[in-house]
Amino acid sequence: MDQSLCKLTLVYPSSGNDPIVDLMLNVDPPIAGFTTWLGEGHGSSFGSASPSERVRGRVKRTILVAVLPREKIAALLEDIAEKVPLPHLTYWVEPVTEFGQLKRTKGERELDLILSQGETLAEKTAS
Repeated sequence: MDQSLCKLTLVYPSSGNDPIVDLMLNVDPPIAGFTTWLGEGHGSSFGSASPSERVRGRVKRTILVAVLPREKIAALLEDIAEKVPLPHLTYWVEPVTEFGQLKRTKGERELDLILSQGETLAEKTAS
C-alpha cells in the first residue's frame, strides 16, 4: 500500500460546507485535521450562478485542504460522492514532500512572554 502523503483539495459551493465538514469530522478512521476557507470561483460557466454572482462575475466557493495518506483518498472521495453529492465539486490531489509543525524554542516562548507583559525588546536587552 502507498503510505505517501498527499494534499487533497476540494472546491465546492459554499452551501455544501456543513455537510462536507460533518463528513470529514466523522470519517472512520479519523483524519488528523483539515482547513477550510472561503473563496471565489472565476470562469466562463455561470449557468448555475445566482443573479448577483453573474453580475459580479464570480461564484462563492469553499476550499477544503487535507493532508492524508494517498491510499485513503479514493475511499474518501467515494464517501463524499455518495453521502454529499454536490454539483460543481472539484478536487485535485498533489504529492506532499514534507509535512510537520514548527516547534517553538524556549527563547521564542520567553520573548512572547516579555512582549505580552509590555516590555519592548530594547528594554529587555538593556537590562
